[in-house]
Amino acid sequence: SRIHFPHGLVEQHTSPVFPQLCLGQLTELTADQKLEIEDNVRKALVKLQSYQLGSGGFSYWPGSAYVNSWATNYVGHFILMAEKAGYSLPFGLKDKWLRYQQSEARNWKGNQYFAHYSQLRNYDLTQAYRLYTLALAGSPDMGAMNRLREKGSKASDVSWRLASAYILAGKKDAAGQLVANLTTEVTDYTEFGGTFGSSLRDKAMLLDALTLHTDQKNAFEILKSIS
Repeated sequence: SRIHFPHGLVEQHTSPVFPQLCLGQLTELTADQKLEIEDNVRKALVKLQSYQLGSGGFSYWPGSAYVNSWATNYVGHFILMAEKAGYSLPFGLKDKWLRYQQSEARNWKGNQYFAHYSQLRNYDLTQAYRLYTLALAGSPDMGAMNRLREKGSKASDVSWRLASAYILAGKKDAAGQLVANLTTEVTDYTEFGGTFGSSLRDKAMLLDALTLHTDQKNAFEILKSIS
């Protein structure tokens, strides 16, 4: 099928291009397809500058003055993976994002109160994903990671994402303790705000965590479920 170049909201702009970074590992591409993918990724990286605010975070809507925390994690994840794939980044794009992430990670409060559990879960999951991106960038915040680890009553997906951050930071033992006997079951749901989650998204993030843990048995079961 055709390899599309995205447009629109920051998530719509990022999602079609993100998997193109890995497409060559899944199927054999023609020379023209490789060039088209490279062009799409470069255009996406340039376009993302228009969503980045002075703070370094990313807005969800074009022209918005407000940072969307989950989108900032997601876009940063794409930026880091594009860099690892050999793409040159626009000047300042990654550095400003990294400073924002570091500030937000430090300012996260473990005793934050929310009226609904889903809001608390989203708050913690956003921090876990933020810490994951910092570790992926080679700048893990061990203090913030430990604060989230020590918090009780975390949702399982929060612990799995945090464990992935520990592995990326070279702390596999801590990661193993965090997810010991933790469920790999994912319930069906769709979320139109917050972390924009779904059972499919959560399974994909869990698969990433299990792969980092080299838990091939459970990883393969999740892979089959996703497929």
